[in-house]
Amino acid sequence: VLCGVRKCGSTLRKAADELKSDHEIVLAAVQSYGYAMEYAAHELKSDWGFVMECVKKNGMSLFYAADELKSDREIVLAAVQSYGYAMEYAADELMSDREIVLCGVRKCGSTLRKAADELKSDHEIVLAAV
Repeated sequence: VLCGVRKCGSTLRKAADELKSDHEIVLAAVQSYGYAMEYAAHELKSDWGFVMECVKKNGMSLFYAADELKSDREIVLAAVQSYGYAMEYAADELMSDREIVLCGVRKCGSTLRKAADELKSDHEIVLAAV
């Protein structure tokens, strides 16, 4: 299974439930395919340390993280540093965080649309987005 998810992370969906709780297997799947987090056991999706590992490897995994972790500044910043578009998956209250928004638009300018209104007129942020 480990070899399979390393090659194609989406194969995690076909794995037995106990394997979807296995830290090593799920992390390998997420590294290959960030959205593989969808198939992870609920307890992994809400485990701060595990989710932090995942978003550092592949920021897309933030999409399926537990909602409370989408509001966690450290998790979101790590996800956005890995994958700028991950800003789209973050909680709205973090869209006024200048550091997160600046990081996001530097990697993916189109994420500026999600930023809080006051940051949409920030000169440095707008220049980074274009």
